[in-house]
Amino acid sequence: MAGNRVLNLGTMARMLTDRAQQALYPSSNQTPSIASIPASAWPNPLQPVKPFGPPGSKPLNFPFFEGQNLNFTARPDAEYTASELRSLATYPLARICIDNVKDIVCQTEWTVGLKAIPGETQRERAKRQKGDENIVNLSRFFEYPDRVTDWATWSRGLIENLLTIDAGSCLIERSGRGKVAAVRTVDGASISRYIDERGLTPLPPGKAYTQLWYGQPRVDFTTDELLYGVRNIVPRDTISSYLYGMSPTESIAPEIKIGIERLNFTLAYYTSGSIPDVIQIAPPGINPDQIKEAMTANNAVLAGNLARRRQWTILQGFQKEGKPDQILFPKEQLLADPFDDVHIRKVAYAYGDSPQRLQKMMNRASSESNQTASEEEGITPWVIWLQSILNRIIQQYMMMTDYEITFKQERESDIKKLMETDVGYVKNGGYSWNERRELRGDDPRPEPEADELGIITANGWMQIGKTFQATPGGGDSGDHGSPSSPVGTPGEKALRLVERGAVTA
Repeated sequence: MAGNRVLNLGTMARMLTDRAQQALYPSSNQTPSIASIPASAWPNPLQPVKPFGPPGSKPLNFPFFEGQNLNFTARPDAEYTASELRSLATYPLARICIDNVKDIVCQTEWTVGLKAIPGETQRERAKRQKGDENIVNLSRFFEYPDRVTDWATWSRGLIENLLTIDAGSCLIERSGRGKVAAVRTVDGASISRYIDERGLTPLPPGKAYTQLWYGQPRVDFTTDELLYGVRNIVPRDTISSYLYGMSPTESIAPEIKIGIERLNFTLAYYTSGSIPDVIQIAPPGINPDQIKEAMTANNAVLAGNLARRRQWTILQGFQKEGKPDQILFPKEQLLADPFDDVHIRKVAYAYGDSPQRLQKMMNRASSESNQTASEEEGITPWVIWLQSILNRIIQQYMMMTDYEITFKQERESDIKKLMETDVGYVKNGGYSWNERRELRGDDPRPEPEADELGIITANGWMQIGKTFQATPGGGDSGDHGSPSSPVGTPGEKALRLVERGAVTA
């Protein structure tokens, strides 16, 4: 009974506490937020606290500060400012990777064409594109997007902003008729973002961006006037992280700082270091002041003087009388160790570059294969980002929604491999000769057979879809139209050829 009496008192206390909380935090004066919870339920989770937002409030994109737009400084509470990120990007290893990525992306082939219709074949799409003047005009436009610099120079500026501060910005300039006349790159570090009441980018005619001039707003832009291309929004406990992207330079910043300190250490070794190759410890007999004077003079002579540091040096010693002079051969500081290999891999991986050329050589075939694979995998995100920026310009700003730009990322410098690939596709019926020629940028052949799919048999080329009469020896009799020939799909016919050994390896 005593135990039951205590249990009842505890239950009653909890019920009173719940009722008190419900009274302090009512959910709604009219209808409960969760109608399925009866007031008599026990245990009772109670109704949730009534939101203090006015009726009709919409969810926020992120928890911004009150008066957020008054703080026009870009990245106000970020760990790194845009200036600091660009300073980190001057680290030699980071700069090598960034410049190599820009070189590869700018050399990637691109084409402008019509967007594919679901279910449409490549041939049907090519037929629709034939003679389309818009494709020619768009291709010519992006050869000099700002009417001054060529494609390679123009795109390098965008990729630079992407890899250092993740803020590729383009100013859209229009002619008197409202058509896009030029697209100019803008320093993304000078752009500060505004938000609306929900934390979203304001739509026109509302101003979405401002360009700073020595820290002060100079001119505002709408999203129709400025394309601000952020790629990687990563919330990280700051308001800035919801508005400004996290670039590869920022993601690898701690590693870059370590690399900078290692470079400083190496620089000090060659400029301030004073350890000689040989030290001779002379007998005692000179007072401490003279020893200090000798050491100061020795360091002054050897510091930064690599030639003198390779010579013989005599110092005062403390060995006993009668003992021979002590000769030491100091070991030089290790300026390179296994950390360097890991460090190179980390920085190169962050930028999507291949570390192969910066590391110890492996056999040539493996090195080239690994480098090509690393570059193709690492460059793909940047190519996709650049492609999306260009398609936004075409479809959103130029209002040509049926057109797109695509990049061809297949890169193979080995001519022998290219030839083997083409021959393999054609001889096994994967592509026609003209399809492979057009893929390589060559004109098609006029022969009708060049547009047909076929396979190479022991007796020569055979068109897919044509029947044949098998001979006892397993070859083709040449009677491609015989009623007694095998029937089935082209794939089944090819399989029969393989089984009979009629297809050469």
